[in-house]
Amino acid sequence: MILIDSYDRKKILIVGFGKTGFSTARSLDNSGSDIFIWDDNKDLRELAIENGFSIYENKRHNLKNFDEIIWSPGVPHIYPSPHPIALEAKKTGVKIKSDIDLLYQAQSKALYYCISGTNGKSTTTVMVGHILKNAGKDIQVGGNLGKAVLDLEPLGSEGAYILEISSFQSELLQNFKPTISALLNISADHIDRHGSLDGYINAKAKLFEIQSPGSVAIINDDDEYCRNIKNRILKKPKLKVITISVDHKVSDGIFVDNNILNDNFFEQNYKLDLSIFKNLYGKHNYQNIAFAYAISKVCGISIEEIIESLLSFQGLSHRQEIVGKCSNILFVNDSKATNWASALQALLSYDNIYWIAGGISKGSFPKEFKLYSKNIRKVFLIGQSAKDISDYLNDRGILNEINHSLEDAILNAWKKANIDNSPKATILLSPACASMDMFKNFEERGDAFVSYVKKSFLGKLND
Repeated sequence: MILIDSYDRKKILIVGFGKTGFSTARSLDNSGSDIFIWDDNKDLRELAIENGFSIYENKRHNLKNFDEIIWSPGVPHIYPSPHPIALEAKKTGVKIKSDIDLLYQAQSKALYYCISGTNGKSTTTVMVGHILKNAGKDIQVGGNLGKAVLDLEPLGSEGAYILEISSFQSELLQNFKPTISALLNISADHIDRHGSLDGYINAKAKLFEIQSPGSVAIINDDDEYCRNIKNRILKKPKLKVITISVDHKVSDGIFVDNNILNDNFFEQNYKLDLSIFKNLYGKHNYQNIAFAYAISKVCGISIEEIIESLLSFQGLSHRQEIVGKCSNILFVNDSKATNWASALQALLSYDNIYWIAGGISKGSFPKEFKLYSKNIRKVFLIGQSAKDISDYLNDRGILNEINHSLEDAILNAWKKANIDNSPKATILLSPACASMDMFKNFEERGDAFVSYVKKSFLGKLND
């Protein structure tokens, strides 16, 4: 746990009592602060009371009497409409900060490696942690992934915090100074929360805007939004900028061409065959590797150590997780693909796909789908958006059916794959949608997929 000596006897309001709010309350309480909690959810307010915290009441408490407000990223404060407490804070001049600012304030001598993007940031964050830990570095991994930052352990000047940063987190940052900021990609997501696509892009760009001179910016060059951020940064000559691409050659960074990573930044003309990493399939994983490679090289890790760590890296649960293989059919759990951009990457990664998709839609369908549909044999739809996705697929001549449950979808995909007898068939759960219509979260959805597949199919036949 991170303790902050300067917060002794401060009066603090924490807005939001989820993972981040609870972590912040524990940290500041142990640091000697007088803590008050507000959460719009009554159950979470009751949880705060059960844990000994006072509840902020607008009619009883004057916001001007608080030293600071620590805002949880899960609570909208500007969009889709300003939160009443945020409005009152602006009026009274009470500063709103994030738990990441508090971490930086308490551990200012440590290094901070921050990884952001619409898709792939969790895998890349864990991958970087795996490489650096194997190389003997003193690290802690958390943020949007895993532990809230104030639940991490204190580190000295040689230590590094490897943080996954969401757009909800980056838009709140005030005094934080990342040592390395990495942006993997941007596609339309969380538009309702940020007010517009520009709002979402600006939240992502903030990680670079707050960096100090001499810091490192690592940016994808394959989408227009990232290129625009890169051009914005280059106008302010204070950062060391490394470009990443998996679509084209770059002279000022690292690119992947025909499964080969080409280093034009650290080791001129060095080439690494990425096909040796059997647990990291597909173009999206090659992008993750390229970013992890760049961050590791900045940290002084040797190529030999990077390769050794990547060979032992198993990936994340629910992110293109290889569940197993029965006869010629591979089962892949990509339940974490809760938007179209993520699912489309999975569709490019496998052959003869029997695709399970659907849930709560998070936005409009992709305009271009022909490239992604070439490997699809049939789609098995579930959940609230099944009919809408079916209409979209029917317009494009893609075979599909609607199923009542995930288990039905898996079983019907299995039957169809056996009838077709396609070589290297893949039953892929990559929903392109949120899960809460049928499951508590994407983890429960993925666990249900894995459980049913293991119970019903794996071990029945030899590979």
